Amino acid sequence: MRSPVDIDIYDENNLHTGVVEGSNSDIENIEESIPNSMYMEILEDKYIVVPTNGNYTLKLKGVSDGIFTLEQQQIVNDIPSVSVVWKDIPVSSLFNGEVELKDNLLATNIKID
Repeated sequence: MRSPVDIDIYDENNLHTGVVEGSNSDIENIEESIPNSMYMEILEDKYIVVPTNGNYTLKLKGVSDGIFTLEQQQIVNDIPSVSVVWKDIPVSSLFNGEVELKDNLLATNIKID
């Protein structure tokens, strides 16, 4: 995920992986409650890794005006296999979106509010 969008992911038990809001610090607090999940940021890129066997909701929240690119990639035996890319999507601070990820399947659309 390339910014200006914040991303969070929830599993079917409402466990969360992403940045925890409401911190009184300049340091981001990362939560990785989904078992075997990971959240990381490298420069302007944001990454979330979750196991493929599960149902998830990826929540997208605009933080400023710009464009973003979202890529979903499946990794099999530590090797990237197939992917889907949504490129150059316009966004503002009013943007909210969701992507439903179902048991090892690539997502087909982004729901935008």
